[in-house]
Amino acid sequence: MSVLRYVRLDVFTNQPFTGIQLAVFPDAAGIDERRMQRIANEMALPETTFVFPPEADARVRIFTPFRELPMAGSPTIGTVFALAGAKRLRAGADKTVLRLGIGPTTVGLEWGQNALRFAWMRQPIPTFGPIVTDSVAVAAAIGVQPCDLAGGNLPVQVVSSGVPFLYVPLRSRAAVDAASIERGRLCTLLRSVDLEELPVFVFSCQPADDDARVYSRMFGLCIAFWRIRPQAPRVGRWARISSSTMQCQPTMPRGW
Repeated sequence: MSVLRYVRLDVFTNQPFTGIQLAVFPDAAGIDERRMQRIANEMALPETTFVFPPEADARVRIFTPFRELPMAGSPTIGTVFALAGAKRLRAGADKTVLRLGIGPTTVGLEWGQNALRFAWMRQPIPTFGPIVTDSVAVAAAIGVQPCDLAGGNLPVQVVSSGVPFLYVPLRSRAAVDAASIERGRLCTLLRSVDLEELPVFVFSCQPADDDARVYSRMFGLCIAFWRIRPQAPRVGRWARISSSTMQCQPTMPRGW
């Protein structure tokens, strides 16, 4: 039996055993797609990445336990740290380029004295899709009341920066906490506007005694980040799209 080496990381954190778990297989040449999916399912982590010989600095494929994603934030950043730790990136370089499913993706790099210290990815400009106007059906699909929807200049809308999500702005942090996906109602709602099932990102701009400008949760039932848990504890790419969503509405100033 062949032996495959992998690295396990905690992404979006500086504390072990927190953040988003990721497995990186840094030498995936010869692993076919079916086996990659089986490995990701066996790992049972939010995402598993497989690194192939360079088409850019590296070719990377990203899998949840049940499907492949064309791109995602935490596995991209985590894979870069794994490659840096394996001395696969030139120390001191200001960027690297990973070829993801959406194409070449630039990741900026900042180095400490002995290792990579910080990384950020340049993401595609978000594309804005259909606006969903049935507030009663939207509220029922996410387990809140119609009055909990923000309304005004923040519509319920499909937005994508590689993977489409339904973005639902809510009035309060309490409404965000109360949200619970009713999957059947969500699918019925989306079919009514000729859409397939999508992951959902709920957020509120209600201020509180912290530095957060947006309070949010993400539900990825159809993406299947986890076998059991339907909600992601931290999100990167989707939060950035949320920022872009608000920048394109009069409610938030440009450059937020």
